[in-house]
Amino acid sequence: MSLKPTNINGLIALWALAECGIGGIMHAARLPFTGIFVGGVAIVCISLIAWYSQGNKNEIIRALSIVLAVKLIASPHSPWQAYVAVAFQGIIGMFILNALSRFAERVMLFSILCMLEAALQKILLSLLIYGLAFWSALDKAAQSLIQALHFDIQVSLVTFAFGFYTLLHLGAGLLLGRWIPRIPAELETITLPQDIDDPSIVGKNAPFRKSLPWIAGFVLLTSTTLALNFVLPAESRINLPLLLIRVILVTFGLTYVLGPFIKRLLPVLFPHARETDAQINSIVAGMPAFRIGFKKKMAWAKAHYSGIQVYKYLMLALLAESIYTHENRL
Repeated sequence: MSLKPTNINGLIALWALAECGIGGIMHAARLPFTGIFVGGVAIVCISLIAWYSQGNKNEIIRALSIVLAVKLIASPHSPWQAYVAVAFQGIIGMFILNALSRFAERVMLFSILCMLEAALQKILLSLLIYGLAFWSALDKAAQSLIQALHFDIQVSLVTFAFGFYTLLHLGAGLLLGRWIPRIPAELETITLPQDIDDPSIVGKNAPFRKSLPWIAGFVLLTSTTLALNFVLPAESRINLPLLLIRVILVTFGLTYVLGPFIKRLLPVLFPHARETDAQINSIVAGMPAFRIGFKKKMAWAKAHYSGIQVYKYLMLALLAESIYTHENRL
């Protein structure tokens, strides 16, 4: 691969913008693997920032500071886990991608670690909020149902589900790790068709209704626990009031104590310099146009490709615009 000067600010903008809204757009369009794609955009952007800056770790930290500042301005109500994930990706990228020697191996390690962190974070949070007793009861109920259907399966289904979730992210990390080192060469030769920004190919998304997570979560947890108590023996049944108190207290602590603390701590740990204020404001101001452009590119990719190719060419289209046409906007 030949090193080619490019617009790193465009990559920083793409990373920041991806953290502040494309997940909801993709969810409304019913594209699967939304979380993996959003995390993948960050991994790609950080890797390419390292590549084009020749492993300059200061560029990655500068990018991380800008992305965190934009996220705090544009998405102040995002859960604290999202900020932790962003900080983790930037810090790990700074340490691993600090040189271009053996770049492919470095990117592979970086990609795998970031994807595993995303999976394990959600698993550990679910264990923390609901407790081992709830998941153990759920597992016993699943085993009882399997035995009632005369299947002989000895594996823990909860462990299998968590393992599959982790392996899915690991697979995504491996795919990204193999592909990212080839992206600079692909971007130098890619020619995007003229209809990529044609508004006529953008179909109407299904109406996206904002759910009430607290009410939905409460109803789901209550109904699940009651259902479990019907199929479990008396000694294995769940104490519903105790479980609800645990969920409320842990969720409240994570949301209103730990969350605000992390959001106040991150800007102190990663302060952005004064000269980046204009860039931060430019990224925030460009969000409406970015969302419109993202919808067009997503519709174009879905219209011309299928399967994993949709995500590949959507990513290439976003990168091509960010790197080569963002120059005058930042």
